[in-house]
Amino acid sequence: MCTAEMPSNELLDLLQVLKERDIALTRDDVAWAFESSRTEKETRAWVREYLAEPCLLSKEELTFHEKQGKNARKTIGTSSIGRPLSDVDFENAIASLEASTAAIEEQCQLLETQKQALHDLKVRQQSADASSHGHAQRVKQLAREKTQFELEGNELFESIQSRLQYSKKQIDLSYSGLPSSIDRILDKDDRLLDGLHGLLPTLEATGHDDITTTEVEHLCQLLTVYLTQEIRLRIGATYSAAIASSAVPNGVDKEEDDKGQLDTLYAELNELFSEIDDIVSMVVENQFLIPITHALTIKQNQSQAEKATWTIYVRDTLEYITIRLEVLDEHIKHLHAHRSAIIHTSSTLTTITASNPDTSPEKTKLTPATPFYPRLKPLRLSQVQGHNNFKPDASDPAIALLRNLDIGKVSSVSDVEKFQKTLDQTTRERRARLDDLELKTERAISDQVADAMGKADGDLGDVMQALHVHASYGGRVRLANVETQGLIDGLENQTQELGHAMRGLNVDDIVDQALALLHKSLM
Repeated sequence: MCTAEMPSNELLDLLQVLKERDIALTRDDVAWAFESSRTEKETRAWVREYLAEPCLLSKEELTFHEKQGKNARKTIGTSSIGRPLSDVDFENAIASLEASTAAIEEQCQLLETQKQALHDLKVRQQSADASSHGHAQRVKQLAREKTQFELEGNELFESIQSRLQYSKKQIDLSYSGLPSSIDRILDKDDRLLDGLHGLLPTLEATGHDDITTTEVEHLCQLLTVYLTQEIRLRIGATYSAAIASSAVPNGVDKEEDDKGQLDTLYAELNELFSEIDDIVSMVVENQFLIPITHALTIKQNQSQAEKATWTIYVRDTLEYITIRLEVLDEHIKHLHAHRSAIIHTSSTLTTITASNPDTSPEKTKLTPATPFYPRLKPLRLSQVQGHNNFKPDASDPAIALLRNLDIGKVSSVSDVEKFQKTLDQTTRERRARLDDLELKTERAISDQVADAMGKADGDLGDVMQALHVHASYGGRVRLANVETQGLIDGLENQTQELGHAMRGLNVDDIVDQALALLHKSLM
């Protein structure tokens, strides 16, 4: 049983329907039917059955139904009353419709027969003219191809001649400058080899390192012996002086005391004599042997490092000279082969031209092969005649390459500044066209993707709407209830706010603070 605090879904649906249709019934007028135990089940069942979407008319459908109902009632009330239609009338009408349908079908069959006859007549007429028309087309095509082949042959012949002349000129220039270039390179190599020859004494081993170390050790040993003997002599002199001083008569008691002191001194001197060798060896080693040996080691390492550096330099220089000589040898071989190929090609071309004088571009005249060649454009023939009389103003293949690349404004590459300006202008124009094409392509692809995604979203919405169109008791299926949807929306809002807050953070300052705290904790 529903309470006032928690109304049922059926009551809410009923109140919504009453509100949409402007029916003057409030909640107090209909709530009693849901609160009474006798009428609650029947009322709920009635709402579920008759207020569902399949049964309940929408507001627009209700307006249309009321309007059409009034018009229908008005028409029925104002129309004259006649005889009702009987079964015979219906049968006569059906028979009339069948007869008219049969007549229409017969007329269609007759039209199909006429269409087929006209088609057969057209096919016979076309087959009669096909042979002559095909022959004329083949003759015209052969004439076009012959003219085109002659034109292309002349262009190819002149292009080959100009390129051969230019290549021969370049080869001759290369040959003329080859001896001086080789002499200059060999002169540089000789100077490098002379310099390397001067470095050979630096790279040779001196052989004095071991001898120097041995001499230092020997001198240190001699110094140790010398210092030991000197110390012993001084101690002996001191002991002799002490004995001499004690030999003066001073009484019996004093003599006994001096004798005891001399015995003690003698024992200490013997102990000192036993330690002199070790102490002097340590002193000489720390003051002389170790520093001198360390200095010699450092000098030896520096000498070896310098020797290794010069060795690498000599090796790289020799490799450079060898590689340059190999490249020069390959270049000379390639130059010889290129020159031989050009000479052979020129002689072959001259032989072919001499054996076929009619194919010479100066004597060849391209004219129509047949008198019935009306569709050949005279412009093409004028181009051919102009091409026969054309003398190339430059035999540089670079100009031909530029023309193949659609850069036809360059007449000569001798003017470097003008040539560079033309290339820069062409590069800018093509870069602009490329950027424009890239932008248009990107926009077209983006529009197509957006249209496809929009269409896919629309189709998905239609499918989901058709899938969830019918629900229990008129309600739409929802994947989440109101509370869950509210929590999801709140989570999205919090995530968005967190993203805005993170965009305002200064990562560098945070990293600096963290490093400062870490440094402070380590200190």
